[in-house]
Amino acid sequence: MDSLALLNKAKKLNPKVRTMSVSAYDFKNNLIFEKYLQQGIIESFTEKPIRINRLCQKVRDRQVEEKSN
Repeated sequence: MDSLALLNKAKKLNPKVRTMSVSAYDFKNNLIFEKYLQQGIIESFTEKPIRINRLCQKVRDRQVEEKSN
């Protein structure tokens, strides 16, 4: 099972689960990736390499967004 399939399965099991994809793979022009972004299966994406402080900041930013909605 690849990461996109895993995120899709997780969202189906619990639609309220928050998802973030972190990958070194170039998803440009990947139809499944674009579809999952549009459907909210992937809520956030970050390219590797990523420093831990940047990852933590992205998680905090997402939490602030959710609280404001």
